[in-house]
Amino acid sequence: MTKKKIMFLVIVPIILVVLCLLVWQFRIELQVKNCIRKSNGDICYSQFLQEGVTNFSKEEYNEAIKNFRLAEFSYNNNALSAFTAYRNEANALLELGKYSEAEKIYKILIALPSDESKLVYADLIRLYQLQNRVDDALKVADDGYAQFKDKAYMYQKAYIYEAVEKFAEEVSIYQQLLLLDPGERENIQFKIDRLRENHGL
Repeated sequence: MTKKKIMFLVIVPIILVVLCLLVWQFRIELQVKNCIRKSNGDICYSQFLQEGVTNFSKEEYNEAIKNFRLAEFSYNNNALSAFTAYRNEANALLELGKYSEAEKIYKILIALPSDESKLVYADLIRLYQLQNRVDDALKVADDGYAQFKDKAYMYQKAYIYEAVEKFAEEVSIYQQLLLLDPGERENIQFKIDRLRENHGL
């Protein structure tokens, strides 16, 4: 096979993929513009977002992603304005096992000044746990606690350690929680005692 034929076989599929993406993007733009022409960006955003949520609840993740992206385009792909749509898209990608794509979106959202970013820390922790990226999951939990001072992130650290059977580290986290969550002191101490008994700590 000549070099020209090899180049042809390599380049043509790439061109076809690019063309398909351009056509898909054009169709999205057209659909959103038609919606906005009849109403406005806010109404279109809500409409596409709700359709995506319905798809997601039925585990129709590819359709959900399509509608979430339509919602995003309704706000000119502004991640802060369309925060919920972007987060939902990332969650749908996560369900499809497209971890790299989901991670990119989560990292963009975490950097935004939104109250909802608190939820994204938990999403990102889940993603890293699914990939067995324990150190990354722990770091996100630490970052979340530093950002929001929410003890929920400390509990997540304990669950991460439990999942990988690092029970001494888990006990250490619960010992910190005795001070951070005095209302649950009895339950936390019970958990500590049980861990020590079961694992000889």
